[in-house]
Amino acid sequence: MDVGCALMSRTTRPDGLRSRLDELLEEYRATLHDSLEGLTEQEARASLVPSKTTLLGLLKHVTFVEAVWFGEAVSGRPRRELGVASNPDRSFVLRKVDTIASVQMAHRETCEASRRATAELALDDEVTGTGIRALWQLYLQVLRELAQHAGHADICASRSWRPVRPERLRRPSLQSDCLDQRTLHADPVGSLARAVSHVSTITGRPCRRCARAADPHGRCAARTPRSCAQGPPATRSSLGRRCPQ
Repeated sequence: MDVGCALMSRTTRPDGLRSRLDELLEEYRATLHDSLEGLTEQEARASLVPSKTTLLGLLKHVTFVEAVWFGEAVSGRPRRELGVASNPDRSFVLRKVDTIASVQMAHRETCEASRRATAELALDDEVTGTGIRALWQLYLQVLRELAQHAGHADICASRSWRPVRPERLRRPSLQSDCLDQRTLHADPVGSLARAVSHVSTITGRPCRRCARAADPHGRCAARTPRSCAQGPPATRSSLGRRCPQ
């Protein structure tokens, strides 16, 4: 197995743990990839928050994350060869040639490379590309990054005043306190099991006032400037949008 790793003894894991981790990765990948659907090039590049974060830049950054942790860390191939930026800050920078189609294609190709790189490895196998790490450590690092940036993408999308499709709200929730580095080193098996047990798929509950699809906090998912029929006109979500009707 020519992937630059040393196989170690495999600790007993909960049944279905690996498949659940893979499932979560795929859900986050799809959420971030699809966050650009229906947007114009100008909207994808728009900075809608105080920082310079953009939806197009976010997808470019998570492509960098995949390449670093499932490419460089596994095989030892340099970032230049993998076709990504030299550091995290530069991975957000958009070039004139970057388009929605080109960034999405690069993301899909990198994710496919990640799948191939980890397909034959077990969670306890150690990789030596950029230091000795177990595969489960790479999984948790990537999951933490993707969970964080999926939330950033949702905020950017809501600030665009475009209706948010219900499927964009259905993303996994991962509690970051389970990923504390000290806990990971002290009790890796328990930390991994607890992290997965805290992850659940959000399906969207009805709005508390108008019964439309809502986000995880019960706010109306449509996010239009009109007020909810069942609530006072001044009722707004924390993002400054009112319920529809």
